[in-house]
Amino acid sequence: MSDLLHFLFCVTEQVIARRKEDSGKVKVLLHWMPEDILPDAWVSEGDRQQLKTKVVHLSQLPQDTAELLDPNIYRMYF
Repeated sequence: MSDLLHFLFCVTEQVIARRKEDSGKVKVLLHWMPEDILPDAWVSEGDRQQLKTKVVHLSQLPQDTAELLDPNIYRMYF
């Protein structure tokens, strides 16, 4: 199981919507690619720069999501 720490992958964001809240703050809806790994998320427009790319550990994903990436890798460790 400790070998899973070496299985990392990057996801990148794409803005698919913008909204202005009653407070005047602008939020953007981030869609993550590859798809179906992380859920879309609303974040403050100012926070977007920090979230352009995320590194995700395979061990942090639910089993059904991890199997979408590569079923053979997932089965080797679980």
